[in-house]
Amino acid sequence: PDETLANLGIDAGRLDHVLDGYVPPSSPSSPGVQSARDAAHRTHAWDLRHFSATVSRYLPHLADPARRALVAAVADACATPAFVAASATFRRGLIHNDLNDANVLISSEGPHGRRRARPTVSGIIDFGDMVHTWRVLEVSTAMAYAALSRPEDHGTFRVAAV
Repeated sequence: PDETLANLGIDAGRLDHVLDGYVPPSSPSSPGVQSARDAAHRTHAWDLRHFSATVSRYLPHLADPARRALVAAVADACATPAFVAASATFRRGLIHNDLNDANVLISSEGPHGRRRARPTVSGIIDFGDMVHTWRVLEVSTAMAYAALSRPEDHGTFRVAAV
């Protein structure tokens, strides 16, 4: 499992490196459909660059006052001039933005049908949340999903074996 996480980190870096050279088309493929370029540069609820504004809209819906205060404090911290100034220096690029156990394919099969000793990442699917944002969010999002795994996994990433 730890090795699978390490492989995912490596593959996420490779994916982002490839995406660095990708320029989404500026014209939509169908009338009335947003272009891929516009979609990549949209304000997306899952783009943590907009965390403070996004979360602030939903704070009233958190019933637990202690949790509401904690989330508000984090949102406030992300809106401070110091954080805004520091984050302006973060490297930006097109990222997948949703590397979770439903979107990462794992295989134990190697070349020519041979079984590998350890499973490896064999594919990444679902690019619907792709966005142009801080590059560091790719790995932090994957880490957050890994931390949400079942307690019996001890924080390791559960992945779909194919």
